[in-house]
Amino acid sequence: TSIEHNKQWLLNVKNILPNIYLNKWKYYLRPSSVNGNCIGSGDDEYYDEYVNVVDSLDTFDIIIIDGRCRSKCINKTINKLNPGGLYVVDNAERPAYRNAINNIPKNWISHIFKTRVDTTIVWIKPII
Repeated sequence: TSIEHNKQWLLNVKNILPNIYLNKWKYYLRPSSVNGNCIGSGDDEYYDEYVNVVDSLDTFDIIIIDGRCRSKCINKTINKLNPGGLYVVDNAERPAYRNAINNIPKNWISHIFKTRVDTTIVWIKPII
């Protein structure tokens, strides 16, 4: 399952996925709009539909946050992760995401991957 705001990116992913996965892939394209509550950083566009589409979806074994309105996406999806699942936040070093990252339960095991330019954190939600 993929939630995207950029049609070209969605088409790029679609073009590289092997056919065996295309039948299993669910995607949601929710472009930005000129007004709303969830403003993207740096582009002054709103991503309310993009952020809120997850409300109508079931839970996941893996969640990767690497798009627009990451703080809002983090807060919306924490409870969507299955026990034993992986939760990934790219660019986790950015101060703008700190409050949302602090909402991730403290009992989740975290693995921090730092490079010279950014940090990705992977959490594992306990089974019990």
